[in-house]
Amino acid sequence: MKTVFSIVVLTILSMLLYTPDISAQPDFSIAGFATQNKGTTGGKGGKRVIATSLGQLKSYAASSGPLIIIVEGTISAVPGGATVSISSNKSIIGAGNTAFLKGIGLNIKSNNIIIQNIKSTLIGLSTPKNTNDGDVVSILGSAKNIWVDHCEFFSEDPNTQKSIDKYDGLIDVKNSTGYITFSWNYFHDHHKCGIVGSSDSDLHNERKITFHHNYYKNVKLRIPMYRGSVGHFFNNYVVGAKDASEIRTGTCVRVEKNYYEALHYSIYTPNDYPGKAERIDNIEIARTNRPYPKDCTADIPYDYSSVLTQKTEDVKTIVPQYAGVGKLNQTPVFHKKTNPGSKMLRTVSLVQLYTIQGVLVFEGKDLPRNLASKGIYLRVERNQFGKIVNKGVSVDFTQDH
Repeated sequence: MKTVFSIVVLTILSMLLYTPDISAQPDFSIAGFATQNKGTTGGKGGKRVIATSLGQLKSYAASSGPLIIIVEGTISAVPGGATVSISSNKSIIGAGNTAFLKGIGLNIKSNNIIIQNIKSTLIGLSTPKNTNDGDVVSILGSAKNIWVDHCEFFSEDPNTQKSIDKYDGLIDVKNSTGYITFSWNYFHDHHKCGIVGSSDSDLHNERKITFHHNYYKNVKLRIPMYRGSVGHFFNNYVVGAKDASEIRTGTCVRVEKNYYEALHYSIYTPNDYPGKAERIDNIEIARTNRPYPKDCTADIPYDYSSVLTQKTEDVKTIVPQYAGVGKLNQTPVFHKKTNPGSKMLRTVSLVQLYTIQGVLVFEGKDLPRNLASKGIYLRVERNQFGKIVNKGVSVDFTQDH
């Protein structure tokens, strides 16, 4: 009996001292072409400001010098629409999962800009094409070093909203832009997702773009339409598209470890303006037979091994789990009147139970009344930002718990 008691005590102590890597998430560090050309730092080193209105957002975004702009809550320009022009050395970051730009297009013609954790749509505008040329995000002119990360961009279900030209792109990149990364974004419910190059004569050697770990759901075309220079499209999950990755003239794109599901054409090129692709270990479900682009070897100068999902079959699970807003476990942002040590940080929003081996067996707002197996479980309590606020041991779950 004494031996059993000792084992239980040791087990409890070990569980309290050991927290399994339950928040183990992919490497969200900046990667891809945005790390080249001296890198992308956005508003690093600048003052941190909070935007809760359209006027504040436009003013901060257009100001000179580095600035970190935190967007809180919904900012709406419906039904007339508004375009926010962003000057160089800016970070626009959504707070938590609340930042929603409604009827607002982001226009980027400058350098060194980060857009992160922002939800945005042009739904609700009387004439979407009159706002930012119908694009949610437009990168043009000579803009260089742009990182768009963990955002959510969408319009209307294309199966219901039949007009392919009511909106333009969710993200469009054109002119002599370059050194851009789109990562961990959630694109959904739209006809034409994005172009690289506005025409088959809009070709530029520096327009080098990386797309990785983006989730495309119910987006029908242009994932992406790529023209000119080198591209890298890896670990993206595409589901419910019609024609996905269209590789056009003047292009060599490395298309690597992507998961294409339930679509017409996955990786293809037009007959009139053909491009080339380096295809590596993609999974393509229900693809209509069509010749692939001719082979090439893409010049990828950066190391991306730390962010690469090695098993393509895992992309289908990992990308939906971590793409989009509210996935970054950010440090919370408070208004000046708010006490950073307030109950907000200590309030339990999520309870998780783990076995001693570190296997998650329950996740919810409250402890369960019973589990499939009795035993000793590590209890981890988190606040709304995902930070651990308490942990302990729960023993022997029964109906009487």
